[in-house]
Amino acid sequence: MGASVRKNSGGGYYKRGMFLEPPEDLEALVAGLRYRVRDSTLLARDFTFPLGLDRATYLYQTPGGRYFAVYVAQGEKARLEPLSREEALELYLPMPRKFVPLEEAFPGLKFEPA
Repeated sequence: MGASVRKNSGGGYYKRGMFLEPPEDLEALVAGLRYRVRDSTLLARDFTFPLGLDRATYLYQTPGGRYFAVYVAQGEKARLEPLSREEALELYLPMPRKFVPLEEAFPGLKFEPA
């Protein structure tokens, strides 16, 4: 059973299958910087129930080390938002599905002992 990418009635995109996913060709030019899903590393994912079919958030890191989130919702167009390192870390920590370990996603990060 293969997944297919289709345009939904709300003008957004979703991948048919278990979870909403951003389109691979999603990109944005913000303040002279190009953010592209296809060129970036997926760090973590979060979704709402039931079964992640309503909303999903994806956190990416660009090859240049910048961070961005992609928000996908059923019936809506996917939205890309650039994030600061601090905003990305705040989003990353509670995400239930991580694809890259914390130390690799945020190199040089130091934690103080409790």
